[in-house]
Amino acid sequence: APLVAPHLEMTCSKLDQAEQPRLGGEPGDDSESSQPPPEAAPAAPPALPCSALRPFLTPLGIGDDAEPLPGECRAHVWRFLTLPDQLYSSEVSLAGRRASPAVVRLVGAVRLLASASAAGRPGTRALSGIVELVAAERGQLLPQIPLVVSLLNSVLRCKKACTPTRQCGVESLAQVLGSTRRLSETFALYDCDARRPDVLGPALEALGWAASQAALRRGALEVLVGITRSIVAGLREAGAASTQTGPWASSWAEREQEGKNHKEWAHTFNRDQEEWWRKHKECVGADAAGEAARMIQERSRALDRNAVGALLCKHKDILQAFVDLHDLEGLDLAPAFGFVLHSMSPPGEAQQVDRFCECLGGSWGRANSIDPEAAYIFAFSLVMLSTDLHSARPVAGYEKMTYDQFSKNLRSALPKGWLPEHMVRHSYDQIRQGALLSARSPGQLQEQEGLNEACVRLRLALRRQVAAGQAAVRGGGCGAAEQAALHPLTGALGDLWRCVWAASWAPLLGAFSAGAHAAGEDEQLQEVALRGLQLGCEASALLGEADRAEAFCMALQQLSCMGC
Repeated sequence: APLVAPHLEMTCSKLDQAEQPRLGGEPGDDSESSQPPPEAAPAAPPALPCSALRPFLTPLGIGDDAEPLPGECRAHVWRFLTLPDQLYSSEVSLAGRRASPAVVRLVGAVRLLASASAAGRPGTRALSGIVELVAAERGQLLPQIPLVVSLLNSVLRCKKACTPTRQCGVESLAQVLGSTRRLSETFALYDCDARRPDVLGPALEALGWAASQAALRRGALEVLVGITRSIVAGLREAGAASTQTGPWASSWAEREQEGKNHKEWAHTFNRDQEEWWRKHKECVGADAAGEAARMIQERSRALDRNAVGALLCKHKDILQAFVDLHDLEGLDLAPAFGFVLHSMSPPGEAQQVDRFCECLGGSWGRANSIDPEAAYIFAFSLVMLSTDLHSARPVAGYEKMTYDQFSKNLRSALPKGWLPEHMVRHSYDQIRQGALLSARSPGQLQEQEGLNEACVRLRLALRRQVAAGQAAVRGGGCGAAEQAALHPLTGALGDLWRCVWAASWAPLLGAFSAGAHAAGEDEQLQEVALRGLQLGCEASALLGEADRAEAFCMALQQLSCMGC
């Protein structure tokens, strides 16, 4: 290490001067880069792009068979990587981690959760570490709040995770959204902006689902009661009864109108996707396939997966554009199938399966420096392996394919050395755990998804976000757009809390009612649900909303009659 480190230091210094400012060390510390190299120093090797330094570190999913460099050398390489490359690399020196931006430390914390899941250990400690980091660095991590909440929602629904980990996910949502300030800040920044992803809505939906699960019901109801209590406290503090209109009401109305437009668009698409595609081509013209793929990806939650699958599998240009929108770099091929199929139903006909494997394999190969033709053959072989291992009607006496048989068949179709042995072995083990092209609903996909897959999706999303310039690069806190969005919080708070309640009352009413009915003879659980309904009545009364107050009162009366 002492011999290699100076060599890498010189190489990285030249790369640093040629390509980007240094991101390692303490802010403003440029002492090393300002010193000229000694006269007797050996000539530096040819300059390489910074992406070429990543193989010295362990990547997220795919790595070569070579041993990684010693820790001291990795620390030198780490200091000169760009921020997206730092997010890509999973090995971080302790010094580099302390000096890195909060978003890099967030990726490291997520990796600890994935490691705990892969080792079969509870992820409570790692999950708590993620939430503590978000709480401590909230100013810097505001752009990442939607992704963190999405991860917590996935943890709740992940039936492969142990119960303590899922319960910790419920408590973590309370820490992220539970206080009055955090709730209003998050809603103002995201849910009231039609250009940004929802945060409160999906969180309430996930907590409502958790309230229907026996193991999570008590914790979920307590968190929902805490959120309702925060809303009531915010309404009282702001004097919301006297506030009827304002800037937040306009923003929320715009968001609701945008949601209605998306629903109408989704209804048109789901009713006849071929007719929609014909009209789309007439309106857009040149880049119709790329624009259609972007619209499908952005609005996938409202679309019928069967309709999306039928359209994409029939039109190869849209399918290729849709697959190319997914960041597959550093991802194993088997998880890449699930990553892309999360928004569409799997192809059914043999010709469609072949077309899908060609598009996915080519895109995955280009992203991971693997020959696209070899990646296509690899993808198709994994589909055949999945069919063999998970056939619903096995023939009597038929033995399922072993790894040696699979590897031999694959090697006969590919030149030697085109795919690393560990990659083939790991893919076989992944396919053995679950079928590739199984027809499941989005809810089933999320429930059957492992924590490791959810963590990989988060890390890839963080990397895309940083690469797009949406995150602060060096501890600068949230961006100018976030600061501008939060500026009006100093006034018109009554208007804001009215919008928060408009977005929350329906899912809260449903969760409290369902939780109280499912409580059975558990009086303590009934009391929690009844307290939530009482707070809902109070919030509606503070705003003078008679219809909503009556809905909560009727739910209370029904539960009282049940108790009698």
